[in-house]
Amino acid sequence: MADPGPGGARPARILVVDDELYNRDLMVRTFARAGEVVAAADAIEAAALLERWPADIVVTDLAMGRSQSGVDLARVVRARWPAVLIVVVTGFDDEPGLIEARGQGLVDDVIGKPWQPSVLRERVLGLLKTPR
Repeated sequence: MADPGPGGARPARILVVDDELYNRDLMVRTFARAGEVVAAADAIEAAALLERWPADIVVTDLAMGRSQSGVDLARVVRARWPAVLIVVVTGFDDEPGLIEARGQGLVDDVIGKPWQPSVLRERVLGLLKTPR
């Protein structure tokens, strides 16, 4: 059974963003029973999805090849959809841009790699249940 979204009115809407298909699919499976889940391969696709599918939370990889980073996506999301929560998954939690983004309140949580599906799910769903 899916967890209710904010306010308990509907299932949580989770957008996962990763340029690596394996990781993207694993995140989709991780959240499949937690709510409605959609996936994007990069920041541009994620922003286009958010235009027509209002997510409650975005879970994004930090480094996405040559495309925009998870921090770039966080800036866009925070500016256009300020109520959307943002979680960055990374193996580089000491990256200066990420540290700056956290300090500016652009990112709600950072989860290190390698991550365990149960831990990722628990942290994300915990954020969704926390009053803002």
